[in-house]
Amino acid sequence: MNIERKQKAEEIINKHILWAMAATAIPIPVLDTVNLIFIQVDMLKSLAKLYEIDFNENIGKTIVSTIITSSTATGISLLFRKKKVISRISMSLISGALTYALGRIFLSNFEKGVKSIIDIDLKEAEELFDENFERGQEEL
Repeated sequence: MNIERKQKAEEIINKHILWAMAATAIPIPVLDTVNLIFIQVDMLKSLAKLYEIDFNENIGKTIVSTIITSSTATGISLLFRKKKVISRISMSLISGALTYALGRIFLSNFEKGVKSIIDIDLKEAEELFDENFERGQEEL
């Protein structure tokens, strides 16, 4: 394990968590979701570059979308989004937790030696996502 590289990966994830939280704090329907996906794909691209893994943006978007939409966390976030009593601060925290979870999944896979983003086991990623989404909510 390369400690310096892992520290840089943590910095990338943390930076993107902050960007995700800021992007969804601005109440612009649809645009905040588009921005969130862009931020998460950029995080994946940055992590892939750090770990010298080939990156294809279209595949990255597909993987990010697949993991999020197939997890129970998405249902939770949609529920919060529909309720007017839930503040933008809550949405911002949920976006941060979603980004935290994605970052942890990719970091874990890259640290294990995955050579391509298409080699990530999506079923395992979905399971890890729910666990890390909860952890992200606690840490934020």
